[in-house]
This record gives sequence, C-alpha cells and structure tokens, in this order.
Amino acid sequence: MAENKQPLIVPINQLLPPELFILPVRHRPVFPGMVTPLVIAEGKIAEAIENVHKQNQYLGLVLQHDDTNTEVGPDQLFKVGTAAKILKRINLPEGGMHLLVNSLERFKINSFTLRSPHMLAKVDTRLRRQRCAIKN
Repeated sequence: MAENKQPLIVPINQLLPPELFILPVRHRPVFPGMVTPLVIAEGKIAEAIENVHKQNQYLGLVLQHDDTNTEVGPDQLFKVGTAAKILKRINLPEGGMHLLVNSLERFKINSFTLRSPHMLAKVDTRLRRQRCAIKN
C-alpha cells in the first residue's frame, strides 16, 4: 500500500541551525519576510558564503553600527539580526557575487564561536511568536 506523504508544517526556527555565519549589513536593516538582493565583494566574506551555500544555505544578516567601516568585528554589530536563506547565488566575472536571500526570522546573538577570518555565532530565534514553514 502506498503511503500518502503530506508535507509537515514546522516552526521556521526548528529548521534554522543553532550557529549562523554572520554577514554584516550596511545602510539598512533587513526584516523577516523580505526578499533582498545583496552584492558581495570578492574576498574572505565571499569565500565564506560559498562554503555556507554548499552546507546549509542559512546565514545571519546583522546591521553594523558604523556604515563607513570596511573591516567589521563582533563589537561593531548590533546584537539582533535576521536569519536568511540563500535563494540564488550568481558569481560575478570580476569576482564577488550577487545573492538573493529570503529573510526568515529574527535572532539574538548569544556568543561568537569564530571571529576571524569570518564570524560565526550561536543564535537564539525565540524572540517572538513562531512562524511556520512547510517541510517536504
């Protein structure tokens, strides 16, 4: 007898990993529910995003305090950000990449597990009511 498989509806925070690659964002915050294009210059962040894209495709977007800083560390970031899933990645011919991300859920940074060459942080997504997603 064939089993009728129905997609499961699960809270989005159950799909998110407990540790996220942190991508500093300049000029404007990204809120849950937005589909956002991002341009990433070539360098260590682009290399880290390539690894994230191969693994779980989730990253944390966190607004930086000072938009003029090009080298940003954990101390120059706000403590609340938005978890996002990479929908599309396009490598640019001159290096770097364009990303299209779907922002999913707010999170709070609990601690940084890696600060250099890129930032990884343990995060807590239990900041507000749960949102749901369909898991196939």
